[in-house]
Amino acid sequence: MVRGRRTSFTLLLLLTGLALAPAAFGQTPTRDRPFPEMEEGRRWGPFLVQPLFVIDHIGYDDNIYLVPEEFRKPESDFVIRLGPDVTAQTRFGHRVALTIHDKLSGEVFVRHSNLNHADNDLKTQLDIFLNRFLLTTKVRWWTYRQRPNSEIDERTRRDSRDLRQGLRLFVSEKVDLYGEVRANRIRYTDPDYLYRVDPDGDGTWQEVTIGQALDRDQSETSVEIGWRPRGTARLFFRYRSREDDFVYDELGRDSRERRREIGLELRPKSFLSGRISFGKANLRAVHRTFPYREFDGSVSRAQVSWRPTGTTKFTGKVERDVRFSTYQNNLYYEYRLRSLRMDSYLGAIWGVQAGWSMRKLDWPEKGTITLVGRRRHDEIKETFFGVLLRLPGGVDLGIRYGVRDRTSNEIWASDRQTYIMTTGRYTF
Repeated sequence: MVRGRRTSFTLLLLLTGLALAPAAFGQTPTRDRPFPEMEEGRRWGPFLVQPLFVIDHIGYDDNIYLVPEEFRKPESDFVIRLGPDVTAQTRFGHRVALTIHDKLSGEVFVRHSNLNHADNDLKTQLDIFLNRFLLTTKVRWWTYRQRPNSEIDERTRRDSRDLRQGLRLFVSEKVDLYGEVRANRIRYTDPDYLYRVDPDGDGTWQEVTIGQALDRDQSETSVEIGWRPRGTARLFFRYRSREDDFVYDELGRDSRERRREIGLELRPKSFLSGRISFGKANLRAVHRTFPYREFDGSVSRAQVSWRPTGTTKFTGKVERDVRFSTYQNNLYYEYRLRSLRMDSYLGAIWGVQAGWSMRKLDWPEKGTITLVGRRRHDEIKETFFGVLLRLPGGVDLGIRYGVRDRTSNEIWASDRQTYIMTTGRYTF
Protein backbone atom coordinates (compact mmCIF):
# COMPACT_ATOMS: atom_id res chain seq x y z
CA MET A 1 0.00 0.00 0.00
CA VAL A 2 1.28 3.47 -0.86
CA ARG A 3 0.08 6.61 0.80
CA GLY A 4 -0.36 9.73 -1.29
CA ARG A 5 -0.97 12.57 1.12
CA ARG A 6 -1.27 11.54 4.77
CA THR A 7 -4.41 13.35 5.81
CA SER A 8 -5.84 13.28 9.31
CA PHE A 9 -6.52 11.25 12.38
CA THR A 10 -9.06 10.99 15.14
CA LEU A 11 -8.90 9.21 18.46
CA LEU A 12 -9.41 5.46 18.25
CA LEU A 13 -11.48 4.75 21.28
CA LEU A 14 -14.21 7.30 21.83
CA LEU A 15 -16.52 5.81 24.39
CA THR A 16 -19.60 6.86 22.53
CA GLY A 17 -18.41 6.10 19.00
CA LEU A 18 -18.78 8.41 16.05
CA ALA A 19 -22.56 8.55 16.06
CA LEU A 20 -24.09 7.04 19.12
CA ALA A 21 -27.82 6.46 18.74
CA PRO A 22 -30.21 6.34 21.69
CA ALA A 23 -30.74 3.00 23.39
CA ALA A 24 -34.28 2.90 22.01
CA PHE A 25 -33.04 1.94 18.53
CA GLY A 26 -31.16 -1.06 19.92
CA GLN A 27 -34.05 -2.69 21.73
CA THR A 28 -35.49 -5.98 20.48
CA PRO A 29 -39.26 -5.35 20.42
CA THR A 30 -41.75 -7.47 22.31
CA ARG A 31 -45.51 -7.77 21.86
CA ASP A 32 -46.23 -5.61 24.90
CA ARG A 33 -43.43 -3.13 23.97
CA PRO A 34 -43.28 -3.11 20.16
CA PHE A 35 -42.03 0.47 19.66
CA PRO A 36 -38.71 2.20 20.50
CA GLU A 37 -39.00 3.70 23.97
CA MET A 38 -37.95 7.22 24.92
CA GLU A 39 -37.22 7.52 28.63
CA GLU A 40 -37.32 11.32 28.63
CA GLY A 41 -38.69 14.05 26.40
CA ARG A 42 -40.85 17.12 26.11
CA ARG A 43 -44.02 17.56 24.06
CA TRP A 44 -43.65 19.68 20.90
CA GLY A 45 -46.98 19.47 19.11
CA PRO A 46 -47.54 15.84 18.03
CA PHE A 47 -43.92 14.86 18.80
CA LEU A 48 -42.24 13.78 22.00
CA VAL A 49 -38.80 15.36 21.59
CA GLN A 50 -35.51 14.95 23.43
CA PRO A 51 -33.25 17.82 22.25
CA LEU A 52 -29.67 17.68 23.51
CA PHE A 53 -26.39 19.44 22.92
CA VAL A 54 -23.68 16.91 23.64
CA ILE A 55 -19.97 17.20 24.37
CA ASP A 56 -18.80 13.69 23.52
CA HIS A 57 -15.12 14.17 24.04
CA ILE A 58 -12.33 16.55 25.01
CA GLY A 59 -8.81 15.19 24.81
CA TYR A 60 -5.15 15.30 23.91
CA ASP A 61 -3.29 12.99 21.54
CA ASP A 62 0.45 12.80 20.92
CA ASN A 63 0.28 11.20 17.45
CA ILE A 64 -2.62 12.71 15.51
CA TYR A 65 -1.33 11.48 12.13
CA LEU A 66 -0.66 7.97 13.45
CA VAL A 67 2.84 7.76 11.97
CA PRO A 68 5.71 5.47 12.99
CA GLU A 69 8.49 7.37 14.76
CA GLU A 70 10.98 5.85 12.29
CA PHE A 71 9.36 7.80 9.45
CA ARG A 72 8.89 11.22 11.04
CA LYS A 73 8.35 12.95 14.36
CA PRO A 74 4.73 12.51 15.58
CA GLU A 75 2.57 15.62 16.00
CA SER A 76 0.19 16.27 18.90
CA ASP A 77 -2.97 18.31 19.43
CA PHE A 78 -6.01 18.93 21.62
CA VAL A 79 -9.35 17.73 20.23
CA ILE A 80 -12.98 18.39 21.12
CA ARG A 81 -16.04 16.64 19.71
CA LEU A 82 -19.50 18.15 20.21
CA GLY A 83 -22.84 18.89 18.57
CA PRO A 84 -26.65 18.61 18.73
CA ASP A 85 -28.36 15.26 19.27
CA VAL A 86 -32.15 15.18 18.74
CA THR A 87 -34.62 12.30 19.11
CA ALA A 88 -38.31 12.71 18.28
CA GLN A 89 -41.24 10.32 18.24
CA THR A 90 -44.91 10.58 17.38
CA ARG A 91 -47.59 7.91 17.60
CA PHE A 92 -50.75 7.53 15.58
CA GLY A 93 -53.04 5.75 17.97
CA HIS A 94 -51.71 2.58 19.57
CA ARG A 95 -50.55 0.91 16.37
CA VAL A 96 -48.19 3.27 14.52
CA ALA A 97 -45.02 5.01 15.73
CA LEU A 98 -42.54 7.19 13.86
CA THR A 99 -39.12 7.66 15.52
CA ILE A 100 -36.42 10.03 14.21
CA HIS A 101 -32.91 10.53 15.51
CA ASP A 102 -30.31 12.95 14.17
CA LYS A 103 -26.82 13.52 15.57
CA LEU A 104 -24.55 16.19 14.13
CA SER A 105 -20.98 16.08 15.49
CA GLY A 106 -18.20 18.53 14.87
CA GLU A 107 -14.61 17.56 15.66
CA VAL A 108 -12.25 20.48 16.23
CA PHE A 109 -8.44 20.36 16.44
CA VAL A 110 -6.88 23.31 18.27
CA ARG A 111 -3.69 23.69 16.18
CA HIS A 112 -4.34 21.54 13.09
CA SER A 113 -7.44 23.27 11.73
CA ASN A 114 -7.13 21.38 8.42
CA LEU A 115 -8.37 18.30 10.29
CA ASN A 116 -11.62 19.94 11.48
CA HIS A 117 -14.75 18.28 10.12
CA ALA A 118 -18.41 17.47 10.78
CA ASP A 119 -20.23 14.12 10.75
CA ASN A 120 -23.95 13.43 10.65
CA ASP A 121 -26.08 10.38 11.42
CA LEU A 122 -29.80 10.51 10.55
CA LYS A 123 -32.07 7.56 11.40
CA THR A 124 -35.79 7.20 10.71
CA GLN A 125 -37.91 4.23 11.81
CA LEU A 126 -41.59 3.63 11.09
CA ASP A 127 -43.33 0.85 13.05
CA ILE A 128 -46.82 -0.46 12.30
CA PHE A 129 -48.22 -2.95 14.82
CA LEU A 130 -51.14 -5.13 13.71
CA ASN A 131 -52.12 -7.67 16.33
CA ARG A 132 -49.31 -10.25 16.04
CA PHE A 133 -47.41 -8.50 13.23
CA LEU A 134 -44.90 -5.64 13.49
CA LEU A 135 -43.88 -4.03 10.20
CA THR A 136 -40.67 -1.96 10.53
CA THR A 137 -39.14 0.35 7.93
CA LYS A 138 -35.71 1.83 8.67
CA VAL A 139 -33.82 4.49 6.72
CA ARG A 140 -30.33 5.67 7.68
CA TRP A 141 -27.97 8.20 6.13
CA TRP A 142 -24.58 8.23 7.82
CA THR A 143 -21.68 10.37 6.63
CA TYR A 144 -18.47 10.62 8.64
CA ARG A 145 -14.69 10.82 8.53
CA GLN A 146 -13.39 7.39 9.40
CA ARG A 147 -11.24 6.67 12.41
CA PRO A 148 -7.94 4.93 11.64
CA ASN A 149 -8.02 1.14 11.78
CA SER A 150 -5.72 -1.73 10.95
CA GLU A 151 -5.57 -0.95 7.24
CA ILE A 152 -6.83 2.59 6.79
CA ASP A 153 -5.00 5.15 8.91
CA GLU A 154 -6.12 8.00 6.68
CA ARG A 155 -9.14 10.14 7.49
CA THR A 156 -11.35 9.12 4.58
CA ARG A 157 -14.98 10.19 4.24
CA ARG A 158 -17.49 7.32 4.26
CA ASP A 159 -21.08 7.83 3.10
CA SER A 160 -23.60 5.07 3.85
CA ARG A 161 -27.26 5.11 2.76
CA ASP A 162 -29.17 2.22 4.23
CA LEU A 163 -32.77 1.05 3.69
CA ARG A 164 -34.28 -1.89 5.60
CA GLN A 165 -37.72 -3.45 5.54
CA GLY A 166 -38.57 -5.95 8.26
CA LEU A 167 -41.56 -7.98 9.43
CA ARG A 168 -41.82 -9.54 12.90
CA LEU A 169 -44.43 -12.12 13.88
CA PHE A 170 -45.13 -12.64 17.57
CA VAL A 171 -46.09 -16.30 17.48
CA SER A 172 -46.71 -16.33 21.23
CA GLU A 173 -45.59 -14.43 24.31
CA LYS A 174 -42.26 -16.25 24.15
CA VAL A 175 -41.65 -16.91 20.42
CA ASP A 176 -41.14 -14.41 17.59
CA LEU A 177 -40.08 -14.65 13.94
CA TYR A 178 -38.35 -11.86 12.03
CA GLY A 179 -37.41 -11.37 8.38
CA GLU A 180 -35.62 -8.43 6.76
CA VAL A 181 -34.42 -7.24 3.37
CA ARG A 182 -31.80 -4.54 3.14
CA ALA A 183 -30.10 -2.35 0.52
CA ASN A 184 -27.00 -0.34 1.45
CA ARG A 185 -24.98 2.05 -0.70
CA ILE A 186 -21.42 2.68 0.58
CA ARG A 187 -19.03 5.25 -0.89
CA TYR A 188 -15.56 6.46 0.17
CA THR A 189 -13.89 9.79 -0.65
CA ASP A 190 -10.18 10.58 -0.46
CA PRO A 191 -8.70 11.15 -3.93
CA ASP A 192 -5.15 11.53 -2.59
CA TYR A 193 -5.09 8.21 -0.75
CA LEU A 194 -3.69 5.62 -3.16
CA TYR A 195 -3.23 1.87 -2.83
CA ARG A 196 -0.92 -0.45 -4.65
CA VAL A 197 -2.82 -3.63 -5.45
CA ASP A 198 -1.92 -6.84 -7.23
CA PRO A 199 -5.25 -8.62 -7.80
CA ASP A 200 -3.94 -11.49 -9.93
CA GLY A 201 -0.89 -12.12 -7.72
CA ASP A 202 1.68 -11.99 -10.54
CA GLY A 203 3.89 -9.36 -8.87
CA THR A 204 2.75 -6.42 -11.00
CA TRP A 205 0.75 -3.70 -9.30
CA GLN A 206 -1.58 -0.82 -10.06
CA GLU A 207 -2.60 2.23 -8.06
CA VAL A 208 -6.25 2.71 -7.08
CA THR A 209 -8.07 5.13 -4.80
CA ILE A 210 -9.89 3.99 -1.68
CA GLY A 211 -13.17 4.49 -3.55
CA GLN A 212 -12.05 2.13 -6.30
CA ALA A 213 -11.02 -0.38 -3.65
CA LEU A 214 -14.13 -0.26 -1.42
CA ASP A 215 -17.10 1.52 -3.07
CA ARG A 216 -19.92 -1.03 -3.20
CA ASP A 217 -23.64 -1.71 -3.13
CA GLN A 218 -24.87 -4.30 -0.65
CA SER A 219 -28.03 -6.37 -0.81
CA GLU A 220 -28.95 -8.52 2.17
CA THR A 221 -31.67 -10.90 3.32
CA SER A 222 -31.93 -12.26 6.86
CA VAL A 223 -34.33 -14.32 8.94
CA GLU A 224 -34.37 -14.83 12.71
CA ILE A 225 -36.36 -16.84 15.24
CA GLY A 226 -36.34 -15.86 18.91
CA TRP A 227 -37.51 -17.55 22.09
CA ARG A 228 -37.83 -15.97 25.53
CA PRO A 229 -37.61 -18.67 28.22
CA ARG A 230 -37.88 -15.87 30.77
CA GLY A 231 -38.43 -12.13 30.74
CA THR A 232 -34.78 -11.08 30.92
CA ALA A 233 -33.34 -13.43 28.27
CA ARG A 234 -33.93 -14.19 24.59
CA LEU A 235 -32.43 -17.06 22.60
CA PHE A 236 -32.22 -16.62 18.83
CA PHE A 237 -31.10 -18.25 15.59
CA ARG A 238 -30.24 -16.03 12.64
CA TYR A 239 -29.40 -16.66 8.98
CA ARG A 240 -28.03 -13.92 6.75
CA SER A 241 -27.18 -13.80 3.06
CA ARG A 242 -25.35 -10.77 1.67
CA GLU A 243 -23.93 -9.84 -1.70
CA ASP A 244 -21.47 -7.00 -2.30
CA ASP A 245 -21.34 -5.52 -5.78
CA PHE A 246 -18.21 -3.37 -6.06
CA VAL A 247 -18.42 -0.36 -8.34
CA TYR A 248 -14.88 -0.81 -9.66
CA ASP A 249 -14.94 -4.22 -11.36
CA GLU A 250 -11.33 -4.49 -12.50
CA LEU A 251 -10.24 -5.89 -9.12
CA GLY A 252 -12.85 -8.66 -9.26
CA ARG A 253 -13.86 -8.07 -5.62
CA ASP A 254 -17.60 -8.82 -5.89
CA SER A 255 -18.38 -11.24 -3.10
CA ARG A 256 -21.09 -13.33 -1.48
CA GLU A 257 -21.39 -14.07 2.25
CA ARG A 258 -23.53 -16.60 4.09
CA ARG A 259 -23.72 -16.51 7.88
CA ARG A 260 -25.55 -18.66 10.46
CA GLU A 261 -25.58 -17.69 14.14
CA ILE A 262 -27.17 -18.75 17.39
CA GLY A 263 -27.11 -16.51 20.41
CA LEU A 264 -28.44 -15.14 23.64
CA GLU A 265 -29.61 -11.61 24.50
CA LEU A 266 -29.76 -10.43 28.10
CA ARG A 267 -31.97 -7.47 28.90
CA PRO A 268 -30.18 -4.19 29.66
CA LYS A 269 -30.34 -2.78 33.20
CA SER A 270 -30.26 -6.22 34.85
CA PHE A 271 -27.24 -7.22 36.94
CA LEU A 272 -26.06 -9.34 33.99
CA SER A 273 -26.64 -7.92 30.50
CA GLY A 274 -25.26 -8.25 27.00
CA ARG A 275 -25.35 -10.34 23.85
CA ILE A 276 -23.56 -13.56 22.92
CA SER A 277 -23.56 -15.25 19.50
CA PHE A 278 -21.69 -18.07 17.75
CA GLY A 279 -21.85 -19.20 14.17
CA LYS A 280 -20.21 -19.95 10.84
CA ALA A 281 -19.53 -17.64 7.93
CA ASN A 282 -18.59 -18.26 4.33
CA LEU A 283 -17.17 -15.40 2.27
CA ARG A 284 -16.04 -15.91 -1.29
CA ALA A 285 -15.39 -13.93 -4.43
CA VAL A 286 -18.11 -14.19 -7.07
CA HIS A 287 -15.61 -13.96 -9.92
CA ARG A 288 -13.01 -16.71 -10.06
CA THR A 289 -10.70 -14.67 -12.32
CA PHE A 290 -8.52 -13.58 -9.41
CA PRO A 291 -7.04 -15.93 -6.78
CA TYR A 292 -8.80 -14.47 -3.72
CA ARG A 293 -8.86 -16.97 -0.88
CA GLU A 294 -12.27 -18.03 0.46
CA PHE A 295 -13.13 -17.76 4.15
CA ASP A 296 -15.08 -20.63 5.66
CA GLY A 297 -14.92 -20.72 9.43
CA SER A 298 -16.40 -19.81 12.76
CA VAL A 299 -17.38 -16.34 13.94
CA SER A 300 -18.37 -15.25 17.42
CA ARG A 301 -19.27 -12.12 19.36
CA ALA A 302 -19.83 -11.73 23.07
CA GLN A 303 -20.20 -8.60 25.15
CA VAL A 304 -21.37 -9.08 28.71
CA SER A 305 -21.62 -6.59 31.57
CA TRP A 306 -21.75 -7.78 35.17
CA ARG A 307 -22.83 -5.53 38.02
CA PRO A 308 -21.91 -7.27 41.29
CA THR A 309 -22.97 -4.14 43.20
CA GLY A 310 -24.75 -0.93 42.39
CA THR A 311 -21.43 0.91 42.16
CA THR A 312 -19.23 -1.49 40.15
CA LYS A 313 -19.50 -2.82 36.60
CA PHE A 314 -17.24 -5.23 34.70
CA THR A 315 -17.55 -5.45 30.91
CA GLY A 316 -15.88 -8.16 28.85
CA LYS A 317 -15.85 -8.50 25.09
CA VAL A 318 -14.66 -11.31 22.81
CA GLU A 319 -14.99 -11.23 19.04
CA ARG A 320 -13.86 -13.20 16.02
CA ASP A 321 -14.99 -11.94 12.63
CA VAL A 322 -14.09 -11.61 8.96
CA ARG A 323 -13.79 -8.15 7.39
CA PHE A 324 -13.18 -6.74 3.91
CA SER A 325 -9.56 -5.98 3.12
CA THR A 326 -7.86 -3.42 0.90
CA TYR A 327 -4.39 -4.84 1.44
CA GLN A 328 -2.65 -6.02 -1.75
CA ASN A 329 -4.26 -9.21 -3.10
CA ASN A 330 -6.44 -10.00 -0.06
CA LEU A 331 -10.24 -10.06 -0.11
CA TYR A 332 -10.54 -10.12 3.69
CA TYR A 333 -8.70 -10.30 6.99
CA GLU A 334 -9.55 -12.18 10.18
CA TYR A 335 -10.19 -10.03 13.23
CA ARG A 336 -9.91 -11.17 16.84
CA LEU A 337 -10.58 -9.06 19.93
CA ARG A 338 -10.28 -9.60 23.67
CA SER A 339 -11.06 -6.80 26.10
CA LEU A 340 -11.96 -6.19 29.73
CA ARG A 341 -12.83 -2.99 31.56
CA MET A 342 -13.95 -1.99 35.04
CA ASP A 343 -15.87 1.02 36.29
CA SER A 344 -16.25 1.35 40.05
CA TYR A 345 -17.42 4.18 42.31
CA LEU A 346 -15.62 4.48 45.60
CA GLY A 347 -18.20 6.85 47.03
CA ALA A 348 -21.17 8.95 46.02
CA ILE A 349 -19.15 11.11 43.60
CA TRP A 350 -15.72 9.67 42.76
CA GLY A 351 -14.73 6.43 41.09
CA VAL A 352 -12.04 4.71 39.01
CA GLN A 353 -11.92 3.04 35.61
CA ALA A 354 -9.40 0.74 33.95
CA GLY A 355 -9.27 -1.43 30.86
CA TRP A 356 -7.19 -3.65 28.60
CA SER A 357 -7.68 -4.89 25.05
CA MET A 358 -5.84 -6.98 22.47
CA ARG A 359 -6.65 -7.09 18.77
CA LYS A 360 -5.09 -9.55 16.34
CA LEU A 361 -5.44 -9.27 12.58
CA ASP A 362 -4.34 -11.85 10.04
CA TRP A 363 -4.38 -11.62 6.24
CA PRO A 364 -4.63 -14.95 4.37
CA GLU A 365 -2.63 -14.19 1.21
CA LYS A 366 1.14 -13.82 1.00
CA GLY A 367 2.41 -10.42 -0.09
CA THR A 368 3.47 -9.74 -3.68
CA ILE A 369 4.44 -6.05 -3.38
CA THR A 370 5.79 -5.88 0.17
CA LEU A 371 6.16 -8.83 2.57
CA VAL A 372 6.85 -10.94 -0.51
CA GLY A 373 6.14 -14.56 0.34
CA ARG A 374 4.88 -13.72 3.86
CA ARG A 375 1.43 -13.11 5.33
CA ARG A 376 0.77 -9.89 7.20
CA HIS A 377 0.02 -10.03 10.94
CA ASP A 378 -0.86 -7.07 13.22
CA GLU A 379 -1.33 -6.85 16.99
CA ILE A 380 -2.88 -3.83 18.69
CA LYS A 381 -2.59 -3.60 22.47
CA GLU A 382 -4.25 -0.93 24.56
CA THR A 383 -4.39 -0.17 28.27
CA PHE A 384 -6.03 2.73 30.07
CA PHE A 385 -6.93 3.94 33.53
CA GLY A 386 -8.71 6.99 34.87
CA VAL A 387 -11.08 8.60 37.32
CA LEU A 388 -14.88 8.94 37.25
CA LEU A 389 -17.10 11.78 38.42
CA ARG A 390 -20.84 11.49 39.00
CA LEU A 391 -22.71 14.76 38.53
CA PRO A 392 -26.25 15.61 39.64
CA GLY A 393 -28.88 14.08 37.40
CA GLY A 394 -27.04 10.78 36.97
CA VAL A 395 -24.44 12.08 34.48
CA ASP A 396 -21.18 10.12 34.59
CA LEU A 397 -18.00 11.76 33.31
CA GLY A 398 -14.41 10.55 33.37
CA ILE A 399 -10.82 11.43 32.52
CA ARG A 400 -8.78 8.62 30.99
CA TYR A 401 -5.08 8.16 30.24
CA GLY A 402 -4.27 5.45 27.70
CA VAL A 403 -1.53 3.94 25.59
CA ARG A 404 -2.12 2.12 22.31
CA ASP A 405 0.62 0.13 20.54
CA ARG A 406 0.36 -1.49 17.12
CA THR A 407 3.06 -3.89 15.97
CA SER A 408 3.15 -5.39 12.50
CA ASN A 409 5.51 -7.20 10.18
CA GLU A 410 4.49 -4.53 7.62
CA ILE A 411 6.94 -1.72 8.47
CA TRP A 412 4.60 1.25 7.88
CA ALA A 413 1.88 -0.25 10.12
CA SER A 414 3.74 -0.10 13.46
CA ASP A 415 2.91 2.93 15.59
CA ARG A 416 2.36 4.12 19.15
CA GLN A 417 -0.25 6.50 20.54
CA THR A 418 -0.61 8.07 23.98
CA TYR A 419 -3.76 10.01 24.81
CA ILE A 420 -5.72 11.77 27.51
CA MET A 421 -9.46 11.96 26.96
CA THR A 422 -12.78 12.51 28.64
CA THR A 423 -15.38 9.73 28.67
CA GLY A 424 -19.12 9.89 29.03
CA ARG A 425 -21.42 12.48 27.50
CA TYR A 426 -22.15 15.90 28.94
CA THR A 427 -25.56 17.03 27.73
CA PHE A 428 -27.38 20.38 27.85
